[in-house]
Amino acid sequence: MSVLSARMRRLFKTSGFTLRTYAEFCRAMWLRGMKSAAKQSYTKTVLLPQTNFPARLSGSKRVEMDSYLLEKCGFLELYNWQRKNLEGPDFILHDGPPYANGEPHMGHVINKVLKDITLRSKIITGRRVHYVPGWDCHGLPIEQKVLSDVKDDSPLEIRRRARRYASDAIAKQRQAFTSWGVVADWNESGCYFTNQTSYVKNQMQQFINLYDKGLVFRAFKPVHWSPSSRTALAESELEYESHVSKSVIVRMRLDTHALASRLKNFENKPLYALIWTTTPWSLMANQAIAFSSDIIYCIVEDNSKNLYILAQECLPYIEQKLGPLKLITTITGQDLSEAKYLHPITKQRLPFLPGQHVTTSVGTGLVHTAPAHGPEDFLIAIENNIPVLSLIDEEGCFTKEAGDEFSGLDVLNDGANKILQHIGEDVLHADTITHSYPYDWRTKKPVIIRASHQWFIDIRSIKEKAIDSIANIRIYPEQNQASYLNALIAQIKQRPYWCISRQRSWGTPIPVLHNKRTGDTYTSRKWVERLCRLMERHGTDYWWELSTEKLIGRELRQELNDDIHDLERGTVCTKLMISFRLQST
Repeated sequence: MSVLSARMRRLFKTSGFTLRTYAEFCRAMWLRGMKSAAKQSYTKTVLLPQTNFPARLSGSKRVEMDSYLLEKCGFLELYNWQRKNLEGPDFILHDGPPYANGEPHMGHVINKVLKDITLRSKIITGRRVHYVPGWDCHGLPIEQKVLSDVKDDSPLEIRRRARRYASDAIAKQRQAFTSWGVVADWNESGCYFTNQTSYVKNQMQQFINLYDKGLVFRAFKPVHWSPSSRTALAESELEYESHVSKSVIVRMRLDTHALASRLKNFENKPLYALIWTTTPWSLMANQAIAFSSDIIYCIVEDNSKNLYILAQECLPYIEQKLGPLKLITTITGQDLSEAKYLHPITKQRLPFLPGQHVTTSVGTGLVHTAPAHGPEDFLIAIENNIPVLSLIDEEGCFTKEAGDEFSGLDVLNDGANKILQHIGEDVLHADTITHSYPYDWRTKKPVIIRASHQWFIDIRSIKEKAIDSIANIRIYPEQNQASYLNALIAQIKQRPYWCISRQRSWGTPIPVLHNKRTGDTYTSRKWVERLCRLMERHGTDYWWELSTEKLIGRELRQELNDDIHDLERGTVCTKLMISFRLQST
């Protein structure tokens, strides 16, 4: 004991330990042992199901199990067997196809296994099922993948590489789906592919059906545009991320004193309208200031004797940014209807216009309006017969029409900074705001709203029928049905049109001709039928391989009575996913 004590004394002296810290250490180790023992004792009280199935298979065992499922369990024969031996009516399960892109992953597992459970439950009860799997072989993800590895970006080379890439991805995914034992006819004839001739023909025929009913139209409208992908996007192709935007308060000087009666003692002082925006790059395309007839506005004076117009309800918020402002008088929104102001860059005289979207929840109650870059702004332009000014190209840069000072600048970066620098003293306050902002879900980069010529489906004319048909939809689990259906109805009600065109080569072309001289477009059922025959003869690359003269044909050329040199084929493809009519086997 004396030897041990001597050793402990030497340990304490060299390590800095004391008897107190040693006692605390021993107590901690004792508690740890007690907890471990308690944990083991509680484990024995938990009743868990017992199974001989291993938690996971790896290496050769996985290969053996895959072979067993395919060779011994008869999964490959089950689908065709039940088609021949069970009675209808068929239980039809539409397969929303996966992209022919990338390796099989957990999302594929969940998708296919849930469908397989549904199909097997029907077969067990003696019900015949009708299920044909497929793949979405077109799409921007595939085109972007091949563009990253190719120097020749001609449409035919892109399509050749994309077709090969999609084919390789399908082979890998189909092998995985088969190894999982999913009930289906996995032979080539038992599946469908959106790039096969029969499917593309069906898409074109459905397009002309919608066109003849007046449901499809081409227009110059603002759409979500991805500069990183150089294409229009649908709402479903967006992800909303936390994004830092520039937040600025800008003043725009009134050109005439339409409010002179309210400013008898201030005639010689400059009067400005205050606007707030998180897209300063869009100031270049400003064409109006929107106000609300239901809002009370005020005219205030700053320390420099400048007069500003803003919503009275927004005054406390603006004073936090600009400092104290002296209230001069109040006016109604209608008092602004005859006022004019000067564009902050071009100094063009522009109007104040009423807008139903104007509120006082944020900003100044006066809304900077750029019809090319916002749906509400666009509607104001249409209602007031204002031409839509678009000064941004496909890559998200200012065009030469914006002026030499701005041409070629990226609007989300240098372009916005250059505009604020040019405006100078008219920028009264600038900071940043972190908010939810749309991103391209493929490139993970921000998008903008940009007006361009696109093809749309008119939702308004079929909106009521679509809403009525929702009553027949059943959602599981049923306790969530009401919330999901209400969200779906709300989305349909607020959407006036659906953009179906995409700027890419790997897809189904929209079958239209453009007159370069007049800007008119042409298509017809008779011409689409000719295109389908050409497709059967030359394959799905016919649109890019054949000359415009060959596509048009002699009969149509005589009918149009146009110079062949004035006509050109369309350069956009459709994102319209039309269900292929699956034939019963």
